[in-house]
Amino acid sequence: MSGLPRTGSTLLSAILNQNPKFYSGPTSPVVKTFYKLTEFFNNEELFVAYPKVNQIEAYIADFIKYYYAEVNQEVIFDKDRFWTEMIPAIKHYYKIEPKIICTVRDIAEIYASIKNTNLKLVDELLTPNDNLLLGAYKSLEEAFTKHRNHIHIVEYNDLATNPEETMKGIYSFLNEEYYEHTFNDIEQKYIENDLEAYGVDLHTIRPKLDLSTTKPTQDIIDKCKDMEFWR
Repeated sequence: MSGLPRTGSTLLSAILNQNPKFYSGPTSPVVKTFYKLTEFFNNEELFVAYPKVNQIEAYIADFIKYYYAEVNQEVIFDKDRFWTEMIPAIKHYYKIEPKIICTVRDIAEIYASIKNTNLKLVDELLTPNDNLLLGAYKSLEEAFTKHRNHIHIVEYNDLATNPEETMKGIYSFLNEEYYEHTFNDIEQKYIENDLEAYGVDLHTIRPKLDLSTTKPTQDIIDKCKDMEFWR
C-alpha cells in the first residue's frame, strides 16, 4: 500500500483488516531496509572484492518474510509511501508482478489536513524544501506514468462516500474474492505511537466512515489547482 499522506491509508487498512484473510498494519520499515541493504552491499568493498550475488539477493528478499514472521494471515499489505519506487526491485527480487494500492486525495485537501496537524514545512508544499509530500507525490507520478498496470488508485472521497463500490474495485484489482465489510463500526487494530515518533497524532481514525471536516481555504485551492495528475 502506498500513495500520498493524509489520504486515508490508515482508514483503508482498518477496513481491510475486517477480512480474516488479510493483515494490514502500520507503515513498516521494509522499504527503507531494502534501500539500506542494497546500498550497503553495493558499496561494501569486501562484497565488491568477492561478490556472492545470488546469496545476497536471497538475503535481502527474505527480510520481509522474517519481518512478518508472526503474521498468520494469507495476504499481507505492507505500507510505505515509496513502494511506488520499488516496482523494478519487486520484480527483480521476487519475480512477481506487483500490485500497489495507492490512496490519493485533492492536493488542496491534503494541504489543509497537513496544516491542521501543525506539521512543519506546510507553506512550502511541493517545493524542494517539502519533506512531507513532494517525495511521495513525485514517486507516485513516475510510477503512474511508467507502471500504470501495477497501481490501483483509491480516492479518499470515494472511500468515504461510496465505500462498497470502492472496496469492490480493490478486490477486483487484487483478484481476491469480495468480503462484506462494515463501514459504521470500524476497529483500528494496530495503533502507531505517533506522539513519541512524530510529536502529533496522525493516524487515529473514527469508527464511522464519513468525510473529513477539514476543508481548504480558497487560497489553498488556487495554489494547488490541477495537481491531481491521476485523473
